[in-house]
Amino acid sequence: MTPLQIALCSALGGCVLLCLLAWLIFRFLTAPNKPRAGTDRLLGVELAHRGLHENPTLPENSLGAFQAAVDAGFGIELDVQLSSDGIPVVFHDQTLDRVCGISGSTRDYPFEKLATTPLFGQPGTGIPSFADVLAVVGGRVPLLVEIKGEDPDFRSTCAKAAALLDAYDGEYWVESFNPLAIAWFRKRRPAVLRGQLAMAYSRHDKYKGKAKYGVLQRFLLNFRARPDFIAYRVADVDDRSLLRLRRVYRVPVMLWTVKTPEDRAAAAGFDGIIFEGAGRPAKEDRQP
Repeated sequence: MTPLQIALCSALGGCVLLCLLAWLIFRFLTAPNKPRAGTDRLLGVELAHRGLHENPTLPENSLGAFQAAVDAGFGIELDVQLSSDGIPVVFHDQTLDRVCGISGSTRDYPFEKLATTPLFGQPGTGIPSFADVLAVVGGRVPLLVEIKGEDPDFRSTCAKAAALLDAYDGEYWVESFNPLAIAWFRKRRPAVLRGQLAMAYSRHDKYKGKAKYGVLQRFLLNFRARPDFIAYRVADVDDRSLLRLRRVYRVPVMLWTVKTPEDRAAAAGFDGIIFEGAGRPAKEDRQP
């Protein structure tokens, strides 16, 4: 071979090695957990988003909505964060404005105040404690517990929710948008199945162009969380990052939030749904 041919071969070999190394690093960063016992229970699961709140007198994330979901035989997806006195409560939003009509977050009020603040003005409702929700459900249907990871002290939420779940006699899984919250469970409750919440952040003006959300959209922190499943926004099911992850690793994917018949059609072929309203499965579609 001529010196030029040798140089070209060396350059080509170097490029191949660099590409292989990049692919191996990418695989390390994005790989979910290996399939394990219990993962099959996620297949075909149907979870009522924040309880079954089709009746306006049973607001989202209320004890009544959770009881309605149990009565209908649906699993439940719910959200946990802390009050100012450190009580785990079940509430979704980062602020209380939309649901309770007052400013601030759950972290700004003691549980006594939150428990007596009506949800959407409905008498007899209030923000429930996580302990009370667990008592109402009583292990009769599966729970998907979202740890609200926006709080800088999210680890306290993880620890206090986990302490209650340790004593709970029922099936449950955990999820979060924050991979570090999922990593907390990976390290301290390794037997618990855990899910990474995600979406195509780049399609939404609120997140577009921010490096943090580019990392999350591409699942580059899976090496910390090693999720057992992915919970993804139903409107973004054609996102390449999700499709690649599913194709390469065969990881279970459930979709949120299925609200319309069109959403149900988009969810066909995926592994589970988190639904509300018109996205509720028809009786003939229910899993046996």
